[in-house]
Amino acid sequence: MGQYFGTDGIRGVANKEVTCEIAYKTGIALRGLLQGKAPRVLIACDTRVSGGMLLFSLAAGCSAAGIAVDVMGIAPTPAAAHLTVACGYDAGIVISASHNKMEYNGIKLFKADGQKLADAEEAFIEQVLASTVVSALVTGSKVGKITSRPDLLTVYCNALKARYPYSGKRHRILIDTANGAAYITAKYLFPKADFLFDKPDGCNINDGCGSTDMAALSNAVTSGHYALGIAFDGDADRCLMVDAKGRLISGDKIGGALAAYRKRQGKLNGNALVCTIVSGTGLLEFAKEQDIAVIKTAVGDKFVIEEMLRQNLSIGFENAGHIVLNEGVPIGDGQAAALYFLSILEEEKITAEQLTADIKEYPQVQRAILVSDEGRKCFLESPALFTLAAELEKRYNVRSILRLSGTEPVVRIVTEGAKETAAIAAADALEAAVKAACQSN
Repeated sequence: MGQYFGTDGIRGVANKEVTCEIAYKTGIALRGLLQGKAPRVLIACDTRVSGGMLLFSLAAGCSAAGIAVDVMGIAPTPAAAHLTVACGYDAGIVISASHNKMEYNGIKLFKADGQKLADAEEAFIEQVLASTVVSALVTGSKVGKITSRPDLLTVYCNALKARYPYSGKRHRILIDTANGAAYITAKYLFPKADFLFDKPDGCNINDGCGSTDMAALSNAVTSGHYALGIAFDGDADRCLMVDAKGRLISGDKIGGALAAYRKRQGKLNGNALVCTIVSGTGLLEFAKEQDIAVIKTAVGDKFVIEEMLRQNLSIGFENAGHIVLNEGVPIGDGQAAALYFLSILEEEKITAEQLTADIKEYPQVQRAILVSDEGRKCFLESPALFTLAAELEKRYNVRSILRLSGTEPVVRIVTEGAKETAAIAAADALEAAVKAACQSN
């Protein structure tokens, strides 16, 4: 990770770490990466109140550097990636902080093939952002034209409906759009569903709702006697579910079930799936039973996608809900994953519980400790923390993960074991140690 880029683009508090100046200069920097005399880019945003401010700052930078800009307005991140390829843009950009709280925002950039920037390309933009000199501005007819294109959302929705046909007649479902970008598209893609948290006001995105807070959806599904509840995050690149009894259907369960279905259909490339180090032991046991190889990556859908492309694999996912299907543009797409999952239920005439029943989940405890920039440095320079994690694994018979978040200023702890009390005890000990080492400065 660089000064500005994390594991999922540029991310930080809007008007503090992610400013209009940064957005403007990112637009200018992008011109240095794009070939040709008249490049075209597509820009979208989620529903955050800071989205328009940063979107038009970015569009202004692109225009000032001679890039023509089509502005979709509010749209899911995967929609922008899909349309970048389908409509022949030279790049796509989304102003979004995904699952983060409303005060955060970010800049996600996609190349002409719909993939995220390579490390060297991010480094080039970082150099421009760090510079005090603004260059490469154009004048006259070379200034890039800015055009409004909200109509492109229909192209994306039609492509998903064609790829994953689902009538919606068999299951009564409830969808939580997290007061985010999916509040528009989900009503077209799931016309027979009922909706929850679908009235964004700029400040309520991911607020007690969506894939990061499933309690309200779970309660509404059980009280309303729904067959299934589906939750997206702010930019709809994640998807988690709850079954008819309100129990969580994690990314491991969704992804594992899709991989097993693809194998039954003879369409699981390489007979393998890709997940991250956070994925649980239950998924590994299920994959072994299904004779499916498992390839693990670092946390971040960027790394999952890189491995999928490297080995031409069909499916990859994160337990937190990024489900990547290598059909069209390989990117985490919550709505595509939901449509695929529902189409399987419809085809096989089964329930979500039946489709995911064989994927066991062991007790897992997750903690996030807020740290300053100095605290991040202390964490990276504290090998004793990782020594302690290894000792706790042996003492409590658990698996543990200790890492810096790539999207938020936090240290993340994950512990997993056969006994919940053991996982909690290990997490408590790690949390205390991290706070002692990283929050004293």
